[in-house]
Amino acid sequence: MRRALAPAKRPVSADTASPGASEVLIGKSSAMQALFKRIALVAPTESTVVITGESGTGKELVARAIHQNSLRAQGPLVPIHVAALSPALVERELFGEQRGGSAKPGVLANAQGGTAFFDEIGEL
Repeated sequence: MRRALAPAKRPVSADTASPGASEVLIGKSSAMQALFKRIALVAPTESTVVITGESGTGKELVARAIHQNSLRAQGPLVPIHVAALSPALVERELFGEQRGGSAKPGVLANAQGGTAFFDEIGEL
């Protein structure tokens, strides 16, 4: 049982994807094999990736696997849960604001050199 729950320590393959230290994508079904192939295909590119699926299906795990296998892996992965953002303040919260002589950076500034993952973007 410990081996089954241990994090993968290798890049995306037909068996595993390593999105983080404690979360792992696993599966041998044809659907999971197709997913692993897609992750391996898009991870080394600079393309924007849209991950779709119902809540709780592992979209963030897929985003982490893509990030960990990308050229941006040394940078941060910043999950942005859009549904939790105040509708009146979305622009300010994402991009920051300049008030007087001081600037307050938005959450996107935290993703510099890494990946921004917008969860529940349909809520915008």
